[in-house]
Amino acid sequence: MPLTGIRVIDLSQMLAGPFLTRRMGDMGAEVIKVEVPGTGEVTRSLAGPKIKDTCGYFIVLNRNKKSITLNFKHPVAREVIYKLAKVSDVVVENFRAKTVDKWGISYDALKKVNPKIIYCSISGFGQEGPYSQRPAYDMTAQALTGWMSITGIKGQEPCLVGAAIGDMIAGSTALYTILAALIHRDRTGEGGNIDIAVADNLIDWLAYVAQFYLISGTIPSPVGSSHATNFHKAFKCKDDKWIEVSAPNIRLWGRLAEVLAKNPGYEGLLTDTRFDTLQKRIDNRPIMWPYLSELFMTKNREEWLEELVEGGVPCAPINNIAEAFEDPQINFRKMVVEVDSPHWGKYKTTGMPVKMTQLKQERFEPPPRLGEHNEKILEGLLGYSKEEIENFKKEGII
Repeated sequence: MPLTGIRVIDLSQMLAGPFLTRRMGDMGAEVIKVEVPGTGEVTRSLAGPKIKDTCGYFIVLNRNKKSITLNFKHPVAREVIYKLAKVSDVVVENFRAKTVDKWGISYDALKKVNPKIIYCSISGFGQEGPYSQRPAYDMTAQALTGWMSITGIKGQEPCLVGAAIGDMIAGSTALYTILAALIHRDRTGEGGNIDIAVADNLIDWLAYVAQFYLISGTIPSPVGSSHATNFHKAFKCKDDKWIEVSAPNIRLWGRLAEVLAKNPGYEGLLTDTRFDTLQKRIDNRPIMWPYLSELFMTKNREEWLEELVEGGVPCAPINNIAEAFEDPQINFRKMVVEVDSPHWGKYKTTGMPVKMTQLKQERFEPPPRLGEHNEKILEGLLGYSKEEIENFKKEGII
């Protein structure tokens, strides 16, 4: 697999870090997840649907990993981390900035053990700056960076994006940055330190929304199911189901108008001077949206989907999660898979979003039980004796 031979020490928890390291594991890296003895990572016991005693939150983010338990506060555990760093390629942590310093496992400490180590820190606000010591979650960063101000319906309370998108964006950025660092290391022999902030990434992912503001000075507001500059809109159908329709340029507007013009009262839509340019369609939304919404209420969603797809108009049903997981395209792409394991039994989980010739066989090893690989890693990889491992257990080191 593409990352076979790369070993990752995963000190992270919650979402951003585990999302990153799971993707590395999916591509063949050996990911050693380091957890707190006794309780393990906090997401194992979060509220929510569980398999046996483990929350689905942990299950989806920690497949294709090994688990070892270590008490970071114990000096012997620090020595274990040093030994792991010496034989590894990447370290990932997502504690509050500088937290790892007090445990003696920062980048500066580990690079003395392995100068080629690539050390990635993910935090809400980054390792430096006036907010670096503040606790932060994805939601904190969504609030700070303006995302909540542009999500939802104008005039209603600010909304979060429906999933913790900031953490996953930061994890994705960290992944390609680590891969770039690995390439750089192959060329130069140098390791390095990576500082990823969730807030930085959310600012970057504002993209055109940010650039429009920086050009015009106009503060963006929520657009609901619409779009600031183009024809994208959700319409309710006769059966109370919703459909999303897009016609962002003159060609696609022509296709949409041609489909809609087959209905009584809309025959002149293509040449209607209120909507015959993009700017008019934006300026005249207060007229256009009710006008078209009334038409969409005359047929069921499946009828509209059939007509719009046949007419070459970009559209989709607005599915709930259950409908999304039943969608033939999603299933054809194997984005829902079934895993069978001795401990967890059979369960469904999300598939791999990456399709590439180098991934001849997708990897879905179930998440590890807490400390499942203690002996294998301590004895087999690091050379500790059985007696030393037993002593670690007695002293609460593992």
